[in-house]
Amino acid sequence: MRQRSERAIGWLGLRGRRCISFDLAPVIAAAKGRSAPGVELVAGDMFDAATIPACDALFMKHVLHDWSDADCVRILRSCHQALREGGEVVLGEIVMPALGRITAEKARAFCHTTMDTNMILVDGQERTQAQWEQLALAAGFEM
Repeated sequence: MRQRSERAIGWLGLRGRRCISFDLAPVIAAAKGRSAPGVELVAGDMFDAATIPACDALFMKHVLHDWSDADCVRILRSCHQALREGGEVVLGEIVMPALGRITAEKARAFCHTTMDTNMILVDGQERTQAQWEQLALAAGFEM
């Protein structure tokens, strides 16, 4: 994992920049001593903007699909408040095809069963591009 993190930092052009891995306190405690060089571990709560360090960019991968629309808006609002002027949120999420573009059977097959089960348990869902844009606008971002 450490080598992958180091390569990603290089690929993203982040060498020499402050990079933070942000998560709940128990996760950060468990990760101590295991992060890539140059990655600072910071504990906080993505629902509380006051705990998110001020930044120019936030990257979230496979986070929001686990949450309801209302919770996604809360998370995105917190991120929006933490961003410096001109900052961006980058999402690594699945974008489902719009209804009518594929059959319901193919849409269900688009995601792994485990991901679907996890999302159902916590009221999450995969979303179309229009749905992701709607959440971003509701959180105060410009599209």
